[in-house]
Amino acid sequence: VINDHRLKGGGLLDSVDRQTEIFVPPLALLQDTLISIVPLTSQGRPAPPKGWCYLSKAYDFLPRGTHFTLPVTIRILFRKKSSDDSQAGLYAYNYINREWLPVEGAVINDDTAISSSITHFTVYAVLGKHKK
Repeated sequence: VINDHRLKGGGLLDSVDRQTEIFVPPLALLQDTLISIVPLTSQGRPAPPKGWCYLSKAYDFLPRGTHFTLPVTIRILFRKKSSDDSQAGLYAYNYINREWLPVEGAVINDDTAISSSITHFTVYAVLGKHKK
């Protein structure tokens, strides 16, 4: 089950599980685009880097590869688990290099949500480093 919406004029879209959202400002999209947020199952999501774990679900923001003329804001709820909280962060998956990359400028709000401005769609998740 996915939640989708056309957001050419801007707007807010929540995932069906209400754990993530995206805010698209007016004029960020040049054409009418059907936007979807798909929570990935453990079988469908990329593996985290060695020594890291998921602190949130992984979300595929679709259509993948969409670029925006203005930054859009995503917000993902997460849970602290047996990880080093200082290492928790928002990561974007690069399908070409098959690696997770940190999203610069991500801000943790109230220790339960992380938000950031992004300029393109891919898979995003909150990852944390396992405690030793």
